[in-house]
Amino acid sequence: MIKSKSNLAIIIIAILTTSSCQYLINRKMAHERKRCIGSFQFDVHASSIGNYISDSSKLHNLILTFMSDSTYEFNMDVDFLKYQTGIWIFEGDGYYYHANMREFDPNTRLGEFVIFEDTLGSMIYPVSKSNCAQVEELIFKRLD
Repeated sequence: MIKSKSNLAIIIIAILTTSSCQYLINRKMAHERKRCIGSFQFDVHASSIGNYISDSSKLHNLILTFMSDSTYEFNMDVDFLKYQTGIWIFEGDGYYYHANMREFDPNTRLGEFVIFEDTLGSMIYPVSKSNCAQVEELIFKRLD
């Protein structure tokens, strides 16, 4: 009888520990997802955009907005971004969190948006329009 009680206690402790860990992971994911929601202005000078730099006065006004309904929108159409609007799926593994940006068809992909220190966001090699040069990295600064 004593052995079965100690086994039961171990099982209960394991269940409580697992539940607590899952709760903390879910809470962290919800917090990190909230960090994505909002508007980000394109930083032309911090980005690696190749020949598009000649359009820097226009590109300075490029704004990316992530909405709480899991959609995103760029406020203008640019050649180095294939999609102007779409959905974003928040993903993370406990250390690395990002918004996986897609067109409204979940099988298409624009790129990943990673947030650093709550104020900066980065997209590496986003998908460009057909017959348009791809850029290396886009840097955005949080507006709100």
